[in-house]
Amino acid sequence: MNHKVTIFLVILLFTTGCGKTTPALELTYLDQGWNKENNFRELSYYTTQGSRLIPYKWFLALEQHDSDKPFKDPRHIESLGFLTPSAEELKSYRGLNQDGLPIGFVKDKPAFDPGDRNKFDEMEFMGFNCSTCHTGQINYKGKAIRIDGGPTIADLQTFLKRMDKALTNTLNNPEKFKRFAGKVLKRNNVKIEELKEKLKTFSDSFSGMVKRSVTPDPEGTGKTSRYGYARLDAFGGILNEVAHALNKNTDGEPPNAPVSYPFIWDAPQLEWVQWNGAVNNPIARNAGEVVGVFGDITAHNGNPFFSSSAHLPNLFLLEEWLKDLNSPRWPQDILPKFDADKVKRGEEIYKEGGRKDQGKKYKGCIGCHSLPSKEPDSQKGWTPKGKYPADTEKQFIKIKMIHVDKVGTDPLMATNFATRNIDVGPLAQVFGNKKSALSVLSTFVTLTIKDHLGKLTPQERHEYTGYRLPATKSPSEELYELKAYKARPLNGIWATAPYLHNGSIPNLYQLLFPSQRDSKFCVGSQEFDPKNIGFKFKPSKSGKCGKNSTLFDTTLTGNWNTGHNYAKDLDDDERMDLLEYLKTL
Repeated sequence: MNHKVTIFLVILLFTTGCGKTTPALELTYLDQGWNKENNFRELSYYTTQGSRLIPYKWFLALEQHDSDKPFKDPRHIESLGFLTPSAEELKSYRGLNQDGLPIGFVKDKPAFDPGDRNKFDEMEFMGFNCSTCHTGQINYKGKAIRIDGGPTIADLQTFLKRMDKALTNTLNNPEKFKRFAGKVLKRNNVKIEELKEKLKTFSDSFSGMVKRSVTPDPEGTGKTSRYGYARLDAFGGILNEVAHALNKNTDGEPPNAPVSYPFIWDAPQLEWVQWNGAVNNPIARNAGEVVGVFGDITAHNGNPFFSSSAHLPNLFLLEEWLKDLNSPRWPQDILPKFDADKVKRGEEIYKEGGRKDQGKKYKGCIGCHSLPSKEPDSQKGWTPKGKYPADTEKQFIKIKMIHVDKVGTDPLMATNFATRNIDVGPLAQVFGNKKSALSVLSTFVTLTIKDHLGKLTPQERHEYTGYRLPATKSPSEELYELKAYKARPLNGIWATAPYLHNGSIPNLYQLLFPSQRDSKFCVGSQEFDPKNIGFKFKPSKSGKCGKNSTLFDTTLTGNWNTGHNYAKDLDDDERMDLLEYLKTL
């Protein structure tokens, strides 16, 4: 049992509409390197990074839009796919989480004047950190297996829309507002008239942010799809917030290319990150990510041109703690044990291909998905020494970029980012002729973090930027084109459903059997399927799904489940052997 820490948790039984109750689950942590000794799990769950979604006391006082129950009620939060702390976590994490917030929901203390967004600089805020989207859980036979660094199944789009409605209804419903004001003003000198004015200002601003962050509802159009569980168009939302900060007259473009939340173990060691491999500088990546989780950004007329609520020292620490996070290993004392013979044959197929693959340039999966050695080795999946002059000894895990035309998967996310332009409005003098999304975002983030980095020593700046800049080749030479997706090592892949960058395939079985892929299925379950490797799901020919699940329609643009047909020449028995081997990574 030394590979895990098991907590017998008491999950409150709650009544459903039919009077049924959910069974208690036994929470299990896998041995991924975060533990009680180093406290990295607690710190990673509840350290602020500068996200400022809603004033903190308001979040605690806010009711659901259609009832008088708290918005933060664990049953409501869990119904949207977010994880709530266990009884043991509530007790042991009380130092950083006094109010029992869900995992990744954090208290942010004001660090700057947020400019024209609401003028609430005197308030503490509730926001998100990276654990909100990058902490997973799989349930199996009464056990809840926590996957630190894994993808959440959260439905953030519905969360935001419900919060928007809750704010509006609180403002317009006298009884709701009375209850809200009674809780908020209990420890505050703000007068009730002033509170209502502030709530109106904030609610209007929040509605604008929600509009920029989610797709329009698809009813009757057939053109766009709500994100649903397990997906988010983070790039689209970030670019819209940057565009709006630069030019208040624009809300940007519909963020219509939702992707699965990526798993983030090994991220500090990867040469390139994001689904389209667009970033390799960790502090720039993480500062941009704060914008995507509702950090404040303000444009100014002079130097500095931008201010941001991004907390760079904490972002650096979060990245440092991530270095100790290992990929999860399949727990054979909980899930079915491996078939050793199948694993051996599957490993050969992964490295050499199947019977029909012999003679091809890239015979097996390893041609794209490397199996890097544990220690840096330029011959086994790592970059050579000397590539990054900041420290010529530093090596990183190589990332292979596959053009969308070659991999054949849905191109929308990659093409959106590669072709989008941003109207920089009155700040044209800052950006010059730079209008492409990549150049504007890169310049924006550079200017945002420049002042802080300028206060660091040269060594500290190298540490903040992960030693990746400058490289001996430019990013364009490395990526050769942004219309591509990265193929990263697959360690821990068994715990990261759904699959492909856009989450269009529910399990690894269907990934390896293209003819078996469902065109419509329901997403939202956390119950694990160890045979097909993914969450259990229901195909939906009718286009309807039950409570706490959403329809995934692969016929919509952005949702295609095509491509990645590299196993098409394998025999059925070879595919099953390969599937067994993938469990061991």
